[in-house]
Amino acid sequence: MRSRIRTALLTALVAATVGSALVAVPSLATEAQTTPPQGAAQPYSAAERFDWGEPLPGPSDEFNYGSPDEPAVPDQSKWSLAGGGVDQCWPGHNENGQRCDKNTRVHGDVLRMVGEANGDSGWLAARSGRQYGRWEARVRSKNTGEPNGREYHPLLIIWPDSDERQQDGEYDYLENGAPGEDCAEAFIHYPHPGTEEIQQEHAEETDCGAALSEWHNVAFEWTPDHVAGFVDGKEWFRYSGGENDVRRCIQCMPSGHQTIQLDNFYGDDLTPATYELDWYREYPAPASPEAEAPSQALGRTINVGNSGELDDALADAQAGDQIVLADGEYEIGGMSDKHGTAEQPIAVVAKNRGKAVISAGQLEVENSSYVTFDGLTWTNSDTLKLTSSNNVRLTRNHFRLTEEESLKWVIIGGENSHHNRIDHNLFEEKRQLGNFITIDGSETQQSQYDRIDNNHFRDIGPRAENEMEAIRVGQSEISESSGHTVIEHNLFENCDGDPEIVSVKSNDNIVRYNTFRTSQGTLSQRHGNRGEFYGNFFLGGGKAGTGGIRIYGQDHKIYNNYFEGLTGTGYDAALQLDGGDVDTSGSLDSHFRVYRASVVHNTFVDNVSNIEIGANYEHPPVDSVMAGNVVAGSQGKLFNELKAPVKHTYAGNIAWPTGSAAVGVDVPAEAIGVVDPLLTKDGSLYRIGEHSPAIDAGAGEYEFVTDDMDGQARVNVADVGADERSTADITRRPLTPADVGPDAP
Repeated sequence: MRSRIRTALLTALVAATVGSALVAVPSLATEAQTTPPQGAAQPYSAAERFDWGEPLPGPSDEFNYGSPDEPAVPDQSKWSLAGGGVDQCWPGHNENGQRCDKNTRVHGDVLRMVGEANGDSGWLAARSGRQYGRWEARVRSKNTGEPNGREYHPLLIIWPDSDERQQDGEYDYLENGAPGEDCAEAFIHYPHPGTEEIQQEHAEETDCGAALSEWHNVAFEWTPDHVAGFVDGKEWFRYSGGENDVRRCIQCMPSGHQTIQLDNFYGDDLTPATYELDWYREYPAPASPEAEAPSQALGRTINVGNSGELDDALADAQAGDQIVLADGEYEIGGMSDKHGTAEQPIAVVAKNRGKAVISAGQLEVENSSYVTFDGLTWTNSDTLKLTSSNNVRLTRNHFRLTEEESLKWVIIGGENSHHNRIDHNLFEEKRQLGNFITIDGSETQQSQYDRIDNNHFRDIGPRAENEMEAIRVGQSEISESSGHTVIEHNLFENCDGDPEIVSVKSNDNIVRYNTFRTSQGTLSQRHGNRGEFYGNFFLGGGKAGTGGIRIYGQDHKIYNNYFEGLTGTGYDAALQLDGGDVDTSGSLDSHFRVYRASVVHNTFVDNVSNIEIGANYEHPPVDSVMAGNVVAGSQGKLFNELKAPVKHTYAGNIAWPTGSAAVGVDVPAEAIGVVDPLLTKDGSLYRIGEHSPAIDAGAGEYEFVTDDMDGQARVNVADVGADERSTADITRRPLTPADVGPDAP
């Protein structure tokens, strides 16, 4: 969405754009894509004018249900609702008003969003995301009250599936500052790391025709080469490239989905408004196999109501199928050699989220690709397996399996497994050994490039000695392979089953932006090298045995993490750079010595044991760096060298011992300065205050530290600790149950 600082800043940014991005009127676009057939009438739809083919039936919606007398909830097999469900709400844009499901209804041939004077409005998001494609909607918007200068913004957006709008980009291909304006506007955001203020292009329609209070067909095309916008079949912007030293190319979003928004930028006392869609259609990307094969592009919607019909649908599944499960209980079987595509996955989806229950059987998706399971409840007693498959997605499911003995709930493994995603699920109430999620692989290689994000993990325990992690990535036997797994934006609550809440046992993985609340144990790099752990919140709440991060191995990066109220020591300390029982070689199930760990810009507040070095085993860490950390506490040693590290560097840290606490090591002030960092409680966290000595006091430059725990850019010399004092918008914060799981945004 656009910055609150609107016209002047945007104009300046567009004028200063560096790179190859171009604004193109239709005459500048390629003839093959913008010239209608000779002699044809000028249609008012981009899809018709440029022969985009048939719309994809799964995500497209003609809104031909409901009625003016009995408005209908939007089809939940296609759309995610505001607030996460029927009649629910969540905060609006920048906490202004609320986005409420009740404000978006289908009234018989039209979808209507209502913006109220009190600031509450509508919102809708497509349940399917992808990289590249074409989108078109017939829209109009208008004020229904006297304009007062506080007007709603109607938008059509391709929003990144990651929810990281700076990192991955955002395409607001229709965004106006008020309903019914004369000309369309668009704001197309570059993917960039968040270190720059704004990186975007602003387009304004010039040949406008009727005002936007009248019906118009607004379309967007996204390919590997460009992004382009259309109004009533006429191209009005096109951008390509534009990458430079602070941003990636404008068309380089990894994947995204449609959102429809009527946004509140002001709070309350808004001009009431409506935003309407006559229809919404998605199309394959140009030059894709689907665009060239209409028989495949049509897809099918297959409604099933019992286990036999479900088995038949899975056995006969093909690209583009939408297998919709009616409310009820099902026994499920396997699925082998079934292949969707990026633009036409095979989707197995609950008609009403959570009400199609898998109560028996075992699902194994084997040697398959581009298959999605969406909105189901799983109470069966067998492991869900993704075997030798890729691009399989488990999204917005509720897992509460029935356990009588040790059971792993979800396993990803097999040869040639890669790019699978587990997101927006709830995993809860695990009482037997086994993991919620296990990522294995072949005999020699872990599954690669899998992603676990936006899930809610809660209530696993009681504590076992081993084999009860919430997530295990890799295993000892294949720990020398690289996983490239990303675990991000998850909430862990009362995950008490194992000394390791998350156990990483391979190379080259990332664990970031997660929140661990009152969970016993640690995030552990048990085996493997080159792990990255950043932007995580560890909140112990004083609960016994709560810990932070523990590492073994080489070249790990630990930064921008926040640790508070943790009570664990030893294995469960807030941070444990542990000793090794072997140096650089030994049995693969050994604890390998730590080399070259970078522990920078973290904040520790009121933990029983903050930073420990070498608590266990004989070989202490070597060549590691601790720099720019804030450590404040009232007991024990803030820096506790249980074994003296070798060639260890302290630089620019701040220690503030109170009560019975001590710094714990005798080093110069430039290594660890003993000074009050002036931490102040801001909401649920302690941040550095206005006159803190931590401001602009970081020692050294670490190119991987580009922002802070809040997602605010590090500017000039970085502040000490996880927090950069800034007035920029906070884009990341400790997660709550409303932020994750099946009903989250």
